[in-house]
This record gives sequence, structure tokens and C-alpha cells, in this order.
Amino acid sequence: MNKESKIEFILNSKLLFIIRTDDFDSAMKSFDALVESGAKVIEFTSTIPNYHIAIRKAKTIVSGEDILIGAGTVLDVEIAKKSMEGDPDFLVNPTQNFDILDVIPSDKVVFMGGFTPTEIIQNFRRGVDFVKIFPAFVLGHRFISSLKMGPLPFIRVLSSGGMSLEVVEDYIKAGADVIGLGSEVVKKDWIRSGDYNLIKNAAKEYILKVNGMI
Repeated sequence: MNKESKIEFILNSKLLFIIRTDDFDSAMKSFDALVESGAKVIEFTSTIPNYHIAIRKAKTIVSGEDILIGAGTVLDVEIAKKSMEGDPDFLVNPTQNFDILDVIPSDKVVFMGGFTPTEIIQNFRRGVDFVKIFPAFVLGHRFISSLKMGPLPFIRVLSSGGMSLEVVEDYIKAGADVIGLGSEVVKKDWIRSGDYNLIKNAAKEYILKVNGMI
């Protein structure tokens, strides 16, 4: 799948599920639960031990035509290089560090953080594919609508942080192109309990909610 196709796939999927766990095993079990739920875009954060191996392993389990798998919390060049060992489809940096663009191949989709109109337009001008607004709940959905229905309608927005099931519709209607879901779905309490069905069922709720809007 080329970069343009990946971007279109992400836009159509609407939801990006984020796995952030304390160990490799629970990360892979969370991945399995998300796949069973019907999740199409899944991120492993760099805070997971051997996250690059998790990405590579996950890519052998599913087809790249059906599910995209990425690396998250790619804060600097060192992490970006390590991420490449897993061959992710996309990379996510919740902050702004343009140095990582120098080591990311052109076929990878890039998400980068922005919290002000200045940061957001800087991302666009540097060729970033999606701007990650995090934590989005601090600014609220009206901030996104002000951007998308105002001076920056061409910006692709990932809204992440505080995306409860009750507010997802508000953010999508405001113009968020993608919703990022981490602890809203992959809850540490559920992982500690060993009941990964809770993760699967929570993800399904979001998928059904969003599909009902399309």
C-alpha cells in the first residue's frame, strides 16, 4: 500500500487505537483483542519494551491491506530509527520535532503534535500528514471546528486525549479526521485483570458508534 492509500485508509477508518502497556506480552494480547474487535489502525507506543519487535510481529499476523500498524511516542531521531526496525506503516509524535522527518522513509504516514495554529501550520508546511492535537479535551471540539471551518480547512486532524464514547461524535462533527483512543479502550486495570474481552468490547462500541455516523 503506497502512502496515499494509507492516508485514505486512515481517513476512512476514523479511529486510531493506541496500545501503551508495561510489557510486551500484554501489548500483543491487547493487539489481538483490538484485531478481534474490527480495529483497522493500531499503534504500539515506544514505551512498550521491544515495541519495534511487537510491530514487526503484529505485521506477520495481519494483512497490510486490512490493518495498518504504527509506532507511537516517536519523540526523537533515536526512537524513529528504532521504530524503522519494525517497519511501521505510520509514526506518531505527540510533540513537534522535525528532526525525525530526516530519518523516516517517504512511504510512512507521519502524525505530529500541534497545539496552536502556528504549530499546526508549521507541521503542514514541513510535510506532516496529520496534526495530532493532544490532549484534545483541553481545547475542546470547538477549537477544532474553529480551525477546520475557519482558516485551516486543509489540515488533517487527529484528535486524541479524553475521547470518551460520549464526545466522539462532537469531535468528528467538528472536523476531526481521526480519533485517537488509548486509555479509553486499552485500560491498565483490564490488562491487570487479564480480561482482554473488555478491551475488545470497548473497541467495538467505538467502531459501532463511528460507523453509525458515516
